[in-house]
Amino acid sequence: MTIPRLWLGTRKMTDPLSTPDLVAAALDMGYRHIDTAHIYSNHHLIKQGIQARWGNRQDLFLASKLWMNMYQDPLTNLQKICDELGTTLDLVYLHRPSTPADHDTVLSQAQTLISSWLTKSIGISNFPPREYIRLHTHYPWLITAHQYEAHALLDQSDNLIWCTTNAIQPVAYSPFAHGHLFAKQWTTHIDAWCKKNWPTHAQVYLGYLLHLGYAVLPKASSVERLRENLVSHDILLDDEILVILDRFPKTYRYCNPPFAQWE
Repeated sequence: MTIPRLWLGTRKMTDPLSTPDLVAAALDMGYRHIDTAHIYSNHHLIKQGIQARWGNRQDLFLASKLWMNMYQDPLTNLQKICDELGTTLDLVYLHRPSTPADHDTVLSQAQTLISSWLTKSIGISNFPPREYIRLHTHYPWLITAHQYEAHALLDQSDNLIWCTTNAIQPVAYSPFAHGHLFAKQWTTHIDAWCKKNWPTHAQVYLGYLLHLGYAVLPKASSVERLRENLVSHDILLDDEILVILDRFPKTYRYCNPPFAQWE
């Protein structure tokens, strides 16, 4: 399955007026992948935006996520998500690691989920190595994507290598490190290159992740930012800027809830 490399992330997009308009605008300008989740509480707003610009459903890649309390009955809960969105999914993630037994409950039913036409594929999000390696060993070829925090300030090379080695699409959320990458202490390092080559800071940070092989989930609060992010597909980063970004410290994790399971 081909996953479009630049998506619209929709976390915290819950405004009943602006969210449908931004989703519709994104589809108008060429975005073809919308990412949401049950925990975001915005499925009904995503539905409005999609239906405003429905077009051909085959042209849209739609992903959502089951929250941890939904793993014991994945079929019923996936049906609920599809009902809220008004359509089926191309990809459904297990949003956060719970227990191996919970994960096995979902993946052992994966064929039923896919045969039901509610989703075309299964992914994982935020899983630690010990568990995603176990799952891949027991359910080979089943996991198609792994979504996790990735940006120029965090070393995720082990996750990236594992994904690419096993033909699993790595998906980066928080590509701007929750906005911290726009602080002057970081932008000063790339200002000269940006002035010489014209891209914005955001386009450089997105282009860096695309260069590494990620599908990327930037959020946007305006049509202008949607357009700016989309142009990142066309930004060519040379060795000069790649070396600068590679030299950024890689120790900053910003999405770190108390229940997270990291190694």
